[in-house]
Order: sequence, then structure tokens, then C-alpha cells
Amino acid sequence: MRLSTKGQSKIEYAQLWIWSLIVMLFMGPYVARGISALFQSFDDQVQDSFNDPLLQAPDPGNNFYNLPVINATH
Repeated sequence: MRLSTKGQSKIEYAQLWIWSLIVMLFMGPYVARGISALFQSFDDQVQDSFNDPLLQAPDPGNNFYNLPVINATH
């Protein structure tokens, strides 16, 4: 006579769901706090970009790429 494992499988799935819900219940505030901190850092970066003064780019003159001038005299 062979034993059926369908009931055991359903109990194991129920335990998996229960443990998942318990973990989500206890970890939810930490996840929400982390997401809130992420959005706060985005907001801080945007506010800093509004407060930064824009500086005039230096005039490149003849040497646009700032390459050293090489005098090739042989």
C-alpha cells in the first residue's frame, strides 16, 4: 500500500506561505524606510543641483583639447 503525499505537499506549501508572510510583515518597515531614504537622497541631489552655481567654462583658445605643444625642430 502506497501512502499519498498530496496532503504533506499542501502542508509544506502552506508553511512556506506562512513563513513568507511573517518575513514580509517584519521586514516591511525596513524596506519602506530604505525606499524612503532612497527617494530622500534623490531629492537632496536635485536640491543641491539647483543651489550649485554654474561656472563659465574656460576659453579653450587655440589649444582646444589642452594638448601639450611640441616643438619639432631637428
